[in-house]
Parts: sequence; C-alpha cells; structure tokens
Amino acid sequence: MRTITWSTRASWVALAAATIAFAGCSSSSTPPEADPESPAASYMRTSRWGEGDTALLEGIVALENGCFTVVDDAGQVIVPVFPTDFTWDDEAGELSGFGHTFSAGDSVSLGGGYHQMPPSSSAEHIPSGCEGDQYFMVYSA
Repeated sequence: MRTITWSTRASWVALAAATIAFAGCSSSSTPPEADPESPAASYMRTSRWGEGDTALLEGIVALENGCFTVVDDAGQVIVPVFPTDFTWDDEAGELSGFGHTFSAGDSVSLGGGYHQMPPSSSAEHIPSGCEGDQYFMVYSA
C-alpha cells in the first residue's frame, strides 16, 4: 500500500492552484468576428480588455446616419471603435460588452486612443455612414 505524505499532498494542491490561476489569467477563447449589421465600428481585440492607450473620451452616445457615435462637450462627433466582443441588440438599441451597456442618450466615459482617420489597419468593421471628426479605439469603459 502506498502512503501519501502531507508534503506530497501540499505539492499537488499547489500545482492545481497554480494551474487554475494561470488558466484564469489567459484568454481561453479568441474574440468573436465583427458583426456586419452593427452600427458600432469594431476591431479584433489582441490584448486584454482594459489594456491599451489611456486617453479619455467623454460625451453623449448618439446614433447618426446608422452609426454609433459619441458627441463630446465641444460638439465634435467621435466614432468609437469597440472590440468585437461588444454586441449590438437591434431590438433594444443597445451595445453591450464586458459588463457595460450603452444606448443613445447615455453619458459615457471611455478609455483608449484618438485617431484622425479610421484605423484601417486594425478595424474589422466601419459601418457606412460612420464619419466623424475623429475616431477613438476603445480599450476600457
């Protein structure tokens, strides 16, 4: 009969805990493909949600010309480009992802980075009608 000592058990418990912790930190699935029917511009996320540029976009959500936009305090129309993890619910008129939901008229604070042109190298989907004063890659909310 084989006897398992306390130190052997402790080693296995530590190994199991480390494996679970590592699995929780890694991304087990790839982000979804862009929804071509969504009015929100989108990009394929290559890092964790919350990682990236830290510029701030604050304003009011609007749907203009079939495009999900944010109008800032200066009246500029900014096109936020969300990760493809955000999904559009046409019936509710809401964009949701990572525990956040946005709809027309909502006040938002988004973290990310500004661009003068649509970020074509990383954008998966820019709806027709999405023309703004600037574009904003969204990395956090």
